[in-house]
Amino acid sequence: MPVREVLQMNEEGAEVDLSSLENFSLSPDWTGSKKPNFPQKNEHFQGSKNKDSRNRARSGQNRKKANHPKRNINFDLGWSFAIIPNVKILQTIKLKLKETGITYSLREITDVIAAKNERLMVKIASKNPENQMWKSKTSDLYFMSQESAVNHFFSTEEKTFIECKLIEEVMPKGNFMYIFQCPITKELLPPTSFHGFEDVVRHHIYSNRIKSTHKKFIASLLKIEDKEKIDLWAKSPIKRYSYLLKMEENKEFQSIEALKLAIEKDFFSNFFVSKNSLTIAANNLSIIESPLRAQIESFISDKRKWSRELFTSCLVSLKRSKYCIFKKGEIIYVRQANRKSIENFKTKKLTSEIIAIISSGSKVSKKSLLTKLQQKEFDLKELVLELKWLVKEGYINEYSDSSLELN
Repeated sequence: MPVREVLQMNEEGAEVDLSSLENFSLSPDWTGSKKPNFPQKNEHFQGSKNKDSRNRARSGQNRKKANHPKRNINFDLGWSFAIIPNVKILQTIKLKLKETGITYSLREITDVIAAKNERLMVKIASKNPENQMWKSKTSDLYFMSQESAVNHFFSTEEKTFIECKLIEEVMPKGNFMYIFQCPITKELLPPTSFHGFEDVVRHHIYSNRIKSTHKKFIASLLKIEDKEKIDLWAKSPIKRYSYLLKMEENKEFQSIEALKLAIEKDFFSNFFVSKNSLTIAANNLSIIESPLRAQIESFISDKRKWSRELFTSCLVSLKRSKYCIFKKGEIIYVRQANRKSIENFKTKKLTSEIIAIISSGSKVSKKSLLTKLQQKEFDLKELVLELKWLVKEGYINEYSDSSLELN
């Protein structure tokens, strides 16, 4: 029976599933935390498509003809990756080996660990000392550039550090042929000809925590030419703000752009720290910004790149923990206790019967052994306990397929 199907046996002889590991809380607490909202590939705003394109999407037209370029995830970004077992899952397996005494091949163990990403850790290291990523001190997210780090700083809940101060309110003057509408908030915004258009849009993006670049957001705005809506917008004052960066000495800036530039050049180290290596759970890659995240995901998906490395890592860990490692043919096996010879061991009648059946020459399974001994009127519970003791002490190997072998 493969390791996925059996890792322990209770005293009544019932087999218990190694996949029961899935029921354990093995991943770090932060894996269950709220995932960050990095802008995703091809992210767009509702309403940015025209009516014809939406109709084509609904009808399925051009679906087969579409030939979108594939994202190049093979481009070397200057980072190396390695896979190691999650310490908690490996510790759980070690405890199961101790509890049951069952002997598993090392390949069976590594296959179980490799089956789910939450059982793996990824070691990420820079190939060049100058190559680095930036970790947020407030959210534990990792960014590939200072610019993207600062942009995310402004698109998330960082109001603790920034205070908006209303400077003035100005009524729009002039004749306007059109205005814009935000596709997300539905708020009306001035046309590009309006003085201060850029500042108004930047404040709108900031105050509404819109996760988009300035350029993409402007491209997504809906053009409104309805006179009633234009008149309604013209009756509302345009508000101008200054921005206070709350530090030891508060700094005031007249625009979002000036504040962003100051954080990037003068105050960056207050909010971010550089990293050229880290180790994280393979199911927690959302904390890393793409395209690096995409490369790591691609690396994890190809087990040929790291299965040998995982095998070696597990072997070293089990050896360090003093588990018995032995080779049978070309297969490496692991068991909890060192193997012991049954020779010169004073045995009682039941033990002698167990040894006699196992050493008969033919392959003996646990089930067949118990059946034969029950026919000789031995008590089942006593049989199971005695066999379990012999296995855990190292006199008998019980393999994952339930076959038994004398040491």
